[in-house]
Amino acid sequence: MAKVHNTKSFILHLAVMVVVIIGTIDAEKCQSGRISAYSYPVEPFYPVTETVIFDPPFSDTPSVMYALNFIDVNYAENFRVNSSLLYVDKYQAQLQMSTWHDTKLYGIGLSWMACP
Repeated sequence: MAKVHNTKSFILHLAVMVVVIIGTIDAEKCQSGRISAYSYPVEPFYPVTETVIFDPPFSDTPSVMYALNFIDVNYAENFRVNSSLLYVDKYQAQLQMSTWHDTKLYGIGLSWMACP
C-alpha cells in the first residue's frame, strides 16, 4: 500500500511541476534595451524622441523604468539634461532626451526595461 501511495504522490508531484513549467514558458517576460543620441563635435538637435517597439507585444500596458547610462557634455558649459517617458502602451514606448539653455550636450543614452 505504501508503494501505491508513493507512486500516486510522485505522479501528482510530476503533474504539478509540468503545470508550473508550462505556465512559466507562457508567462510574459520583461524586455529591455538602450537608446541614445550622439554626435560629436556637433550636438544632435534636441529634443530627441525614440520609439521602442516591444517584441512580442505585452498583453497589457507594461510598467517602464529608465535611467541615464551615459552623458557626453562640454566641460565649459552648464550641465542640464532631461529624459521623459512620453507614451507607453502594450506595443511601444516613446522616450525623449533633451537639454536646455547653454548646455553643449554631444550625447546622451538611456537604458530602459518594461515589465508586465
